[in-house]
Amino acid sequence: MCYNLALEATRRRFQEEFGWDPDEGFSGSERLSAFDHPRLPVLRVKEGRPSWDWASWGLVTPWQANSPHPERKQTLNARWETAPEKPSFKDAYANGRIAIPVTGFWEWRPRSDSTKKELVKIVSTEHAWFFLAGLASYWEVQNEWTLTVLTTRATGVVASFHERMPLGLTQKNVEQWLLTPNRKAIEQEVNQFAQGLRLVQPSPTRGHQNEFFDDPP
Repeated sequence: MCYNLALEATRRRFQEEFGWDPDEGFSGSERLSAFDHPRLPVLRVKEGRPSWDWASWGLVTPWQANSPHPERKQTLNARWETAPEKPSFKDAYANGRIAIPVTGFWEWRPRSDSTKKELVKIVSTEHAWFFLAGLASYWEVQNEWTLTVLTTRATGVVASFHERMPLGLTQKNVEQWLLTPNRKAIEQEVNQFAQGLRLVQPSPTRGHQNEFFDDPP
């Protein structure tokens, strides 16, 4: 599953890369945890075209939209294969498809020398930035959009230690995903995306990112 993203950018760099000012509240990070429900910049369709907006991680379902304290742990990720039919996600799949810009994501990998696990970073070998497919739903009480990250069967380097990975989008199919998704075409692109991923070992100087846990969150 995908519970940690990397968004390593300053406000100025984001403006230069995407031509959109994320405002003074923007703060990039090497590791953003889903359990903190961070507010992320996303592309979503507004007035018939992809536009930038904000959404907090942890989708609020339609029947939770009027709740001040909805349960969001179960909607941090959604399976690509079943999202169009699942009650929690089908409305968002039909009307709230988004693309999330990242510089990488983190996954737990078993260590070969023990029963413990280590957190490793996955980045693209081809691009500093790439996009992940997600779904968004509006939370009326907080007047904000909320999101879930779509996951698919792991391929490429991630498959060596994990069953699932985030659904990555190549540059050419971001707009197609947002406007008129072709599931067959996107599934064909997944393998291409995965072949361009590589692992980055945490540095010994990075504190919690180099710690090992028996029961990772």
